[in-house]
Amino acid sequence: MALVLARDNAIPAWRELMGPTNSNKAREANPTCLRALYGTDGTFNATHGSDCTESASREIRFFFAKLVQDPLPNGVAAKNFVVKELQPTLIHCLTALCKAKPTANKLEAITWVAKWLLENNPNKPRPLTVEEAETLEEEEEDEYADFDFGSEKQAEETMDDDLDEEARAATKLQSHFRGYKVRKNAKAKTERRKSQVVLVSVETTAEDEEQAAIKVQSLFRGHKARKTVKNKKAKAATKADEPEPAE
Repeated sequence: MALVLARDNAIPAWRELMGPTNSNKAREANPTCLRALYGTDGTFNATHGSDCTESASREIRFFFAKLVQDPLPNGVAAKNFVVKELQPTLIHCLTALCKAKPTANKLEAITWVAKWLLENNPNKPRPLTVEEAETLEEEEEDEYADFDFGSEKQAEETMDDDLDEEARAATKLQSHFRGYKVRKNAKAKTERRKSQVVLVSVETTAEDEEQAAIKVQSLFRGHKARKTVKNKKAKAATKADEPEPAE
């Protein structure tokens, strides 16, 4: 999962939270850091973090080509940003919370607010309807038909389109790789599940064979017992039919 984290002194703060690069050394130096808890060695160390501002800028552009990397606002600019961008949505959210009144438990209220914000995020991507997609496609075709490749300005725009194409190609490549990883993990899980099913099936068959053997032995012992009783009854009946010796 690729994330962009923003705060004051973000790079040293995140690197301190991650811990040493080698997970084995991390467990010795800082047992509670992320790499100590979730890493396995120097390569599979669970997390990555940019080591400087230049590296962070380059890596962010790779994963999020269209992200605007402006510095965080502070002072009056930060307050204006909150008032303009955050307050309207938060007011709607808190009003809805007061109407819903889930419970007096503050943790449940926080969970309710988080769910509401996810569902009502004004910046959440929205899929286009069929009509909107067709209209957009027609507009793009008209723009392409009217495009004049001779002017310098349009040449610059063509270069920007090439950069966008590279960004889309990079995004597509990342998407294919994530899909490959998902399919690989799903296949591994299926194989493990099949092996577990086969193992259970073998154990169940062995148990059934043992039960069948016990049942056969029991039936055989019953047959022997009935045969013995039958023979004894036949001998007793023969003796009863024999005439008693005369005195």
